[in-house]
Amino acid sequence: MLICSASGCGGSGEATADASSQAPKAPAKLVEVDLGEYFVTLRIDEAERAYFRVGLVGLVDETHADELTMLLETRKERMRERIENTLQSTSIDYLKQPGMPIVKTELATAIKKVLHTPHLHEIIYTSYSLRQG
Repeated sequence: MLICSASGCGGSGEATADASSQAPKAPAKLVEVDLGEYFVTLRIDEAERAYFRVGLVGLVDETHADELTMLLETRKERMRERIENTLQSTSIDYLKQPGMPIVKTELATAIKKVLHTPHLHEIIYTSYSLRQG
């Protein structure tokens, strides 16, 4: 039977790992990238409409901001279509919730599908308004 002490078998018991591999990584600096402003007409029923406007920014690592800006420029029409379709298919009740968490999740999913990038950490509303009638 082989028995080893808490300091290990043989050797001095000193850690041999490089100090840099043990240090926690500094969080990346996040910057805002403008994702645009969108306006949609929502059909509540046959006679009633609602109007929703939202401005969006995305939080992205500073090192990937230019890449995201370039992607937005080359895919802006697909982005607009996806966001507008997402908003038009969203329940009016979700648009009335404080902070609209369900809408934010749906928009983030739609935006990531268009951009195909893992670098978008979060979307933030810069403004939004809902008007019925």
